[in-house]
Amino acid sequence: MNKAKSFRSRKVDAKRPLPVYRASEIPDLDENLSAQRSVPLVDTGVEKDEETEHHLQAAISAANAAIDGSTAQPVYIPTPDASRLVPDYEAIARPVFHRPHTYIRFSSTVEECGGIGYVMSEADKQWLTQWQTEHGEAAPDAEAAGGAGSSRMQLDDDLFEDVMDTLEDLADRQPGTLNKSYAEVEALIKETALRPNIQHANVVTALVEMPKDIEAVFGYWKTRRRARQGASIMPQLKTEDPSQKETDPYVCFRRREVKPMRKTRRSDAQSLDKLRQLRSELYLACNLLELVDRREKMRQESLALEQLCFDQKMIMRELRRKYNFKDESDGLYHVKVGAAYNGTLCVVLIEAWL
Repeated sequence: MNKAKSFRSRKVDAKRPLPVYRASEIPDLDENLSAQRSVPLVDTGVEKDEETEHHLQAAISAANAAIDGSTAQPVYIPTPDASRLVPDYEAIARPVFHRPHTYIRFSSTVEECGGIGYVMSEADKQWLTQWQTEHGEAAPDAEAAGGAGSSRMQLDDDLFEDVMDTLEDLADRQPGTLNKSYAEVEALIKETALRPNIQHANVVTALVEMPKDIEAVFGYWKTRRRARQGASIMPQLKTEDPSQKETDPYVCFRRREVKPMRKTRRSDAQSLDKLRQLRSELYLACNLLELVDRREKMRQESLALEQLCFDQKMIMRELRRKYNFKDESDGLYHVKVGAAYNGTLCVVLIEAWL
């Protein structure tokens, strides 16, 4: 009789991390041995290269033998004795700790802190080369007019990437930047330059020294942005899939939604039918109570109207007696129609109570 436990493969869960192994880290197991194994492979907690150590393997084998029920002496991994006291411990381990100046305060790289997030493409290089060719003749005259010691900023590749990165950052943080004018965007760039960012500082300097060039770059940026229907020019990885396009290569780490399967049993169906019947009965009882309430309110209104009619008839009778009217029974009696008796309709005239 095979006492090996059967292993069930669990579904992939988005909230549970999965280990990633290299080809050299995958254990080489025989198919027959893997089918007969009763205990799964468990990480030993040490490096892969150290798992073949003699004392570790002996301790693991002794633990597996104890689980199987065989009588074997327990084996322990030898460790150095830590119960002794070191005489010169106080001299070696100083109790006062001074944090050095090279202490790591954050793990961001230099590129993440001060790098440029925009990379020039071939279309950008072509447009910039054409712009430099068309407007590059006025630069020597301006330098000659300013003197030998004056230097004028040039719209080179680095400055172009700085301006495009600033515009991209501004458009991502403030929606509607694409529909604003150059003057409004210039004011927004100057406001964002208050942050400690060297790229924004360079762009603000370029806005003062070469406004026409920056305005031309802004027009080119709007053209590129509108061509992408308002999306970012630089492709970015997406962690969620906002649309139904499963072929988007920039959608990564898709969330796997696993819908639980409901097994409809006979008892569940009967319970559901009983709940539906109970709901319909309660609904009918509620409607009946509403009708009874409406009937009683109408009866109350009817009694109030009869009382008012009676009072008015009494006033009319007193007036007729006062002015000596002969026909006192006209309209002062309430007529009720009773049930038929021997085929004859009984009309009962009830005189109003004096």
